[in-house]
Amino acid sequence: MASSKQNLSDLLREEVKQEATDKPETKTQPKATKKVELPAQPSATALSRMTKAQLLEHIKLLQNQQPSSATTPDPQAEKIEAKNQELAKQVKALEDKISTQEKAIADAEKTIKTLKTDSAEKTKLEKELIKQQGLVEKLYAQVQVLEAETTKPEPEPEPVNEERTIEEDRALVLARISSYQANLQFPSQPASSIPEEDIGWFD
Repeated sequence: MASSKQNLSDLLREEVKQEATDKPETKTQPKATKKVELPAQPSATALSRMTKAQLLEHIKLLQNQQPSSATTPDPQAEKIEAKNQELAKQVKALEDKISTQEKAIADAEKTIKTLKTDSAEKTKLEKELIKQQGLVEKLYAQVQVLEAETTKPEPEPEPVNEERTIEEDRALVLARISSYQANLQFPSQPASSIPEEDIGWFD
């Protein structure tokens, strides 16, 4: 009985040993390193259209995807660093361009404000000029009226008809007759052949 138990124990050991021998050895495989996929390099046109925030986000993404191991030089890491430096230069250039454009916009707004002020002042002066021109024309018309009144000839006084007496009328008539007789000249008569005795005398 004891012998059979010993044989059974030996068989079990042999079976366990056989299973251990038949089981394939499993070696611990090294963990595969995750391949870092870089984002596609945007074109120069796409970079120029990006905003400042988008460019900074792109640089941050590239920096986060760099390999953590820095013991050995990695060409991929150097390539990423070169891209980062290039993007940083482009960001700086875009920032300068944006600053220049913002300054130009501020200057343009200031110029527009000045032009609006000048235009309002010009309109005000034009209205005042039109008002002054109307006043000058009115004063000129008044001066012409005064000049016309000044140069107008004075009317001759109408003769005053005074009643004369009969004696005054008679004296005036006699004066006129005397003046007429004094101015009257008779033509010279030719010599007559009739003797004076035959002519006779008239009363």
